[in-house]
Amino acid sequence: MLQVVIVYMGLYKHWALMSDRATDGKPMLISNTWRNGTVKEESWDQVVGNRKFEVHNIEISTAPSLILTKARSRINRVKYDLLQYNCEHFVHEVITGVAKSTQVKQALAISSLTVGALYLMSRNR
Repeated sequence: MLQVVIVYMGLYKHWALMSDRATDGKPMLISNTWRNGTVKEESWDQVVGNRKFEVHNIEISTAPSLILTKARSRINRVKYDLLQYNCEHFVHEVITGVAKSTQVKQALAISSLTVGALYLMSRNR
């Protein structure tokens, strides 16, 4: 079974794949981060630290080892991009083949609504 870790970072959630490797008795995580600018496989403490997190068990028809191999093939090979290829895009893409981020869609929708509301308010003065 493949496991996805979601870490609460304040205004956003960081997505990572749980690795089949461990350090200091804790699983390593594979993710695409702004901090690194690319995909890395890092220790649990580097990624999660003392933050709140969730672990989601993902049922997939593909062997988890193949997904982890695909994820590792992107280490140091892709560039982090907040809007086009962030941590959530990366996790979705290696699992499903489609890079997508609901967080980006939600943020853009909220931004659009805010700008629209400010525009309408400025016209009514």
